[in-house]
Amino acid sequence: MGHAEIWRNFLVKWPADLPHHGVLITAQEQVAFIDFLLSESLVLFDRRAPDAVGGRKLICTYDKIEGIKIVTPVGLDVFTSSGFRALPKPASKTEELEPVGS
Repeated sequence: MGHAEIWRNFLVKWPADLPHHGVLITAQEQVAFIDFLLSESLVLFDRRAPDAVGGRKLICTYDKIEGIKIVTPVGLDVFTSSGFRALPKPASKTEELEPVGS
């Protein structure tokens, strides 16, 4: 699965209990958004406030997304509908995960 498809899948499965706002991270900027719309190859973000040149909407391809900051205080369980899962908790401190390459 490619970078663009990963982000598209996440946005399509955006948790129902999570408002459509956050901060979009691209290689060039961070954009606070209050909503978004999806198409097959593009995503449209509605900015919280206009940028320096008055832009209120940002349209980009999914592959330009580097990350999304979630600004709503929610528990991790909200994200299980998006495909995230918890790892089993160690039974005790002595059973913690071994470092890679050990």
